[in-house]
Amino acid sequence: MLMSQLRGAGGGAQNRVLETIYYRTPHSFYNTLEVKSISDTVLNLSFSKMKCWRRCRQEFHYKYVDKLERKLPAVPLVRGNIIHECINAWMNRRDWREVLAAYVSQYEKLFAEERDLYGDLPTDIEQIMENYTRKYQNDPFEYPAVELPFSVHLFGNVNFTGRIDALARDRDKGLWVMETKTHKKLPDDDVRLLNVQAVFYAWAVPHIEGYEEEQVKGILWNYIRTKPPAIPEVLKNGTLSKRKNIDTDYHTYLKAVRENGEDPNKYADILQKLEEQTDRFFRRIYFPKPSPTLVFNIMRDVEITANEILAYLGSDEEENWTGPFRYRNLNPFQCKNCSYRPLCEAELFDMDVEFVKRTMFQPRVRPDENAGPPRLEIIHQKPKALENFRHVPKWRRKG
Repeated sequence: MLMSQLRGAGGGAQNRVLETIYYRTPHSFYNTLEVKSISDTVLNLSFSKMKCWRRCRQEFHYKYVDKLERKLPAVPLVRGNIIHECINAWMNRRDWREVLAAYVSQYEKLFAEERDLYGDLPTDIEQIMENYTRKYQNDPFEYPAVELPFSVHLFGNVNFTGRIDALARDRDKGLWVMETKTHKKLPDDDVRLLNVQAVFYAWAVPHIEGYEEEQVKGILWNYIRTKPPAIPEVLKNGTLSKRKNIDTDYHTYLKAVRENGEDPNKYADILQKLEEQTDRFFRRIYFPKPSPTLVFNIMRDVEITANEILAYLGSDEEENWTGPFRYRNLNPFQCKNCSYRPLCEAELFDMDVEFVKRTMFQPRVRPDENAGPPRLEIIHQKPKALENFRHVPKWRRKG
């Protein structure tokens, strides 16, 4: 009945119907359509879990069924997580330096080889945070929620879970879903337009306890470059380089001039240019609330993905565990950065799989998708024993 009304409605009328479904009703849209899941398994579907399933089902199996993770997390992941924790402390009006100090004490315990791998993380992050807090010292937002976990019922046995970086309230009392993203290079509009996670979160807010009456104004992208501004080189004549492509900012360059014992007026031209480049390392971009049509189409895709995962996890046939649902999505560009590549290659090329598991992987320290980012101590943590490892996890075994 409802779908026939949607098909018969014009563009404006259709949007009004969808608006009512998604933003004004306290219950799930899929309950309205009476969509039923095809399994009795309860699925807590997160964006990362869905993204992993769509990217490669073999990776999904390693991560969510075998529950394995790399002993040594990737450098960008560690750096981004520490920056996130410092930003969260700053938004909650706490001292971000205390957060960083806890990581510094862990960093100092690392072996020299491990420090070489991660670089001078404490100094880089301190510089990034000093520049960030200086830029937003007159921040126009209040943050009623930071790192907000939620679970919203979608349909049948499927719940959608996540953790919103922050809810930001502007001076007009409008509520924005803030997504803090760290990148070596700031992304373009294509990345934002195709970001499904932000659409999910904007849709979920009115369904979260305490925010039922709220209307999300839009999505606020809070971008942070993980590469700190470059310090200008000292030339043979003792002055600082003025090369046009120097990747730095006003404050870093001015500090270098003063530390070099020179008059800033001699560098007025480049300092003026850098002062005008206000969003080179930090940028906030505002996107309006996702349209009902966009939400409608994305949620239809979620239904399909959720039922695929349910069918895979809900199978009672151990002999069919490697059946038609699981396969590798082998792609040189995708596999290049996959955390499970060594394990996958060991299975593909008939290597010692158990040795790779023991030496490079450990049981997931963070099985809960909403547990927050992993801390740095897992870098130097000895792996737990895997002597009792089974390809089929315990909860899948009969008896």
